[in-house]
Amino acid sequence: MRAFNFSFPEGAPGGLDFLRGYVNAARPSPEDAATLVDVWSYTILQRFWPVDARYEQPGSYQERWDVFIREPSGWWEGNRERMRQELIRFAKAARA
Repeated sequence: MRAFNFSFPEGAPGGLDFLRGYVNAARPSPEDAATLVDVWSYTILQRFWPVDARYEQPGSYQERWDVFIREPSGWWEGNRERMRQELIRFAKAARA
């Protein structure tokens, strides 16, 4: 999940190449490829883990984790349907 997340930062053009390569290798059905949008939405949640640890487990929190706390941008939510259509297109092309 973390590799997927770091390979496709929000709005990065290389992310489509990563997803195209994944779909070409895995050859999911178009329906399954479309669910990758939901998987991505789940994986971006890991960005907020230091916030949870900081407030729920203050005794075990390490200050060096502060660099991982970032404000969510909303990019993915604004481009969700466009990405879903791209993944479906990649899956259809991989099966052709």
